[in-house]
Amino acid sequence: MMDCHICGTNAPLWAQAKILKKYDVSYYRCPHCGFIQTEKPYWLGEAYSEIIDAEDIGLLRRNIDNAAVVSRLVPAFFPRAETFLDVGGGYGVFVRLMRDRGFDFQWDDKYTRNLFARGFEKNRERYDIVTAFELFEHYDAPKEEIKNLAVLGDTIIFSTLLLPEPAPKPDEWWYYSTSTGQHISFYTKRALEYCAQSIGRYYTGSTGIHIFSKRPISSWQFRLAVSRIGWILSRAQRESLLPKDYERLTGEKI
Repeated sequence: MMDCHICGTNAPLWAQAKILKKYDVSYYRCPHCGFIQTEKPYWLGEAYSEIIDAEDIGLLRRNIDNAAVVSRLVPAFFPRAETFLDVGGGYGVFVRLMRDRGFDFQWDDKYTRNLFARGFEKNRERYDIVTAFELFEHYDAPKEEIKNLAVLGDTIIFSTLLLPEPAPKPDEWWYYSTSTGQHISFYTKRALEYCAQSIGRYYTGSTGIHIFSKRPISSWQFRLAVSRIGWILSRAQRESLLPKDYERLTGEKI
């Protein structure tokens, strides 16, 4: 048994799998909120020998898709937002894409080299909106990490895949990512609602994209905004920051 990282309920052993093709690891599922967690992840040092795993061939496509979705969500629900921070920003691809779209994003990542958002690193304590893509499934202490995000901003837009129903075993769902060993926390809608309540936020979400916000958001409007016809809610285009960024970095105008 382990205490659930989300709601504290005793979570019994639920499954076992081989991590990194050599470690036999136990998974525990909470009977109350449905959250699934691994045993204490002693293998993470080895799993993160390369921060961006070689198997993550969808990195660029994911950043392009995330930029499109956030560009619809912000004008639809947070039109007055002006300051943005991408936590766990990796190489800075998402930040650069968002700045090109006119959103004043900054970058923050303790572990990865900033390649595409240099000059736009985190430089303030609070932001209107914080984004956190593909981080939640990596958290060993999710409630503490989510509280840290809440300190940075009132609104958190993030991604993680919800557990399907019925919950699949580790050999039945690719998102467990047993070959890389980096995914150790898996959420249900109820688990994310608990997380939102713990930081005084409302939860709205879909299968992959989610929001913790200070005010409730209509679920149908959210689903429309994240869909490919969401441009209906976000016709107003922001002016790209690319020319200003180039002048700021080089002293020259485009």
